[in-house]
Amino acid sequence: MWDDPFTHVYGDQLQEIASKVPDLLAASDVTTILKEKLGDDGRIMYLVVPVPGAVHTDRSGLESHVRKRHAVELALANQGFNLSFPNRMTYRPSKLTYHFSTRAAEIKSPSEVDQEPPPSERIEDPDAAVDRTGDPPVEPPMDRQSTAVTIDPFLPTKLYKHRNTDDYILITWIQETHLGKQPLSTLYDILQPIVVDTSDKKNAAFALLGPTFSGSLRDLVRDGKQLDLTQQSDRTVASFFDDWGLGAVVCNTSCTASDRSLGLSAGQTDLKIGSHRFVKLIHTIGSDERLLTALQRELTLRGVWPSDGSTNKLVIFAEQSSLSYVEEMQKSLFETSNQQPVVIPYLKDIADSGSQSSGGDSRGDHSTVKDYLNRSMQELGKMASSRLINPSRVRAVGILGSSWEDKNLILEKARPIFPVATFFTTELDARYSLPDFNSHTRNLVVASHYGLGVRGRSNIFGRVNNIPSFRDGYQTSAFIGMSVLCHAFLEKKLKDDRFEKYYGDVSQDLFDLVGRRQTKASASISQSYLQPLAFEIGNGNPIQLSATQSPKYLPLRQPAGVKSIHEHRPLIWTIVVAMIGIFLAFNFLAAFSTDASNFRDRLRNGYTATYELFQK
Repeated sequence: MWDDPFTHVYGDQLQEIASKVPDLLAASDVTTILKEKLGDDGRIMYLVVPVPGAVHTDRSGLESHVRKRHAVELALANQGFNLSFPNRMTYRPSKLTYHFSTRAAEIKSPSEVDQEPPPSERIEDPDAAVDRTGDPPVEPPMDRQSTAVTIDPFLPTKLYKHRNTDDYILITWIQETHLGKQPLSTLYDILQPIVVDTSDKKNAAFALLGPTFSGSLRDLVRDGKQLDLTQQSDRTVASFFDDWGLGAVVCNTSCTASDRSLGLSAGQTDLKIGSHRFVKLIHTIGSDERLLTALQRELTLRGVWPSDGSTNKLVIFAEQSSLSYVEEMQKSLFETSNQQPVVIPYLKDIADSGSQSSGGDSRGDHSTVKDYLNRSMQELGKMASSRLINPSRVRAVGILGSSWEDKNLILEKARPIFPVATFFTTELDARYSLPDFNSHTRNLVVASHYGLGVRGRSNIFGRVNNIPSFRDGYQTSAFIGMSVLCHAFLEKKLKDDRFEKYYGDVSQDLFDLVGRRQTKASASISQSYLQPLAFEIGNGNPIQLSATQSPKYLPLRQPAGVKSIHEHRPLIWTIVVAMIGIFLAFNFLAAFSTDASNFRDRLRNGYTATYELFQK
């Protein structure tokens, strides 16, 4: 369970040994096995788990795959599913249709198709049309009127059985870049060949744990709306997602863009499939607006957030990429600041690009991408020396991006430029606390939807309180999402609108843990919802800062935090003034009292001796 699910797919490795690997099953073999195991009364959930597309040499991509698999299988084990043959993975060949355009674009005239699409319709990931599994790259068709090609990736697939019941979960992993612009059709291609009986799904459920990126979820929402039931192909896809006897669910664990950006209405609980079919939508992660609220609150407490009449300056290192959620986060941050921040753009994956470049030639035109960052820092130094930016007035420096490696590199380079600034970013990652990075990550303020763990009742979430720390907040969210899906599947609740757990008269809806189903923003502040957290990176571990604690009776809750020292600012100043007053009063009395004078001399001599001892 510690391997990338796609570890045998990269390159030509699987192609070379396909004839020798007994685990390589065709779709017909999968359905035969399922029929034997399910019998007449067995229940099954067909689960698809997308992971970010990444070449096999991309360490961050591999790390995200491993973290996702660990979260999924840990939740399965916690819910009572057997993890038989933990080092074994079945790879089944598949045939998928990759769509380069949306359904609406396909019915346009050729001249309209050739036009540049609006920004909201563009492929979010520039690598979205690239096959990252080692198969031949997905090339756009030469004929612009033809907007789809066929690809045949190997899909990691594994079956899990509950140890006490005849409940099964069949998980299929897919590179998210393979979903294309018509993800519902791709999901149909993935599952239709292995569903035991597509005409009778009374003992079956469908679930999607993902997608990873907000743009992919936006494509999924739009694709459902654009299904035209007058077209036979669209009717076939729509009917496939209908009549799942145990429910059909999309569980969002990582998409933090606003509902409006995703094409959702406030409080929307279902994805529309065609004109009248629906798939349930649940979220285990909040939106970026709430994340920035937690961040701004902590920075305001520290007195470094620019306010009216303040001379404090705010500097933002902003990732320039096609990831829309980064742009939305920047926009939200600018709107909440009373002063226009100084924005320093950088390119996504600047850390990876710099490390992978050949390093022999350091001249201007042949410098590595990482040198771009070095030269940006030099420009900042010049601006500081010329007083265009006064480093002493820059009290807050933010790094908004999607790659931990990028943010860590910028943090290392920018610390010396802004020595008195409070640095902040989003999304907690355990690597910030590693000794190799602690010299420049210490005291970093991080706002995150989750920390590296959660607390909950064992009868619902298993041994969640004893689980070792996760590696980042997204992994924590994936674990929660998988736990909710498993528990609802076992309790036959996936078709219900709500999945409430009560403590006395107080309830928590496991289908709305973060309050994104509420139509009013104020409703999501209820203690029944998991709120975003603020952390400060310490010497060894991130320290959770929290002014309010989740009630201990909730089935799932955030861990208790430590109140920020900056919340006690008036008390601190009171103590300092009191100590100064005592010192002055004592010195005044020493002039009239021999005992007081002798005591003062002993204190002074003790301090001097201690100081000299440490100097040696």
